Order: sequence, then structure tokens, then C-alpha cells
Amino acid sequence: MEVPTRVSALCNDLRHPVRLPILLALSEGEELSATEIADRIGSTYSAVNYALDKLTKAGYVEVARTELLATVPGNTLQRLYRGRGEDWKRLVQVLAEYARGD
Repeated sequence: MEVPTRVSALCNDLRHPVRLPILLALSEGEELSATEIADRIGSTYSAVNYALDKLTKAGYVEVARTELLATVPGNTLQRLYRGRGEDWKRLVQVLAEYARGD
């Protein structure tokens, strides 16, 4: 059986430890900032921000909108992200079953 190129690319894209948790956080349909995602998954802002850049370039995440931060003076914009797929939970379930040997 030949592995489709897109499947190989997906495995490569998800190898960083925060990328799949980010996709799971965004799979609920909410629009979240990098700071909100970092808080939810227990990671640093810089790690999440870097991963979001990679996930956006790969097409798994998109910037839903930007908004002006009211608590910060000046023209500071915050990006809110949303996932571009909803089957990440199912993927994790399948991988967990495989890892257990089910």
C-alpha cells in the first residue's frame, strides 16, 4: 500500500508536540488567540505562536479575524485563529487505539 503524499505531510506537520493540542483546542469551533490557546494547552505563548505560523502555512489553521487590544495602548492587533477541520479528535482516537494495540 502506498502512503499518499498528503498523509506523509500531515505526519510531518504534526510532529511538534504542541501542534496537535492546538488543533484540538481549535476543533471546538471557537476563535482563539495564541495567548488563549497557550493557556488552554499549558504551553508558552512563543511555542504556540510559532506552531500557529506553521499550521497556518500548512493550511490546517486560518486567521479568522484580527482585533485591536483594548487593554494595550497603541495599535496592537491580536489575531484570532480557527481550525480548518473538525476531525482532529477522531484522528487522536484512532492513533490512541493504534498505540494501545486495539
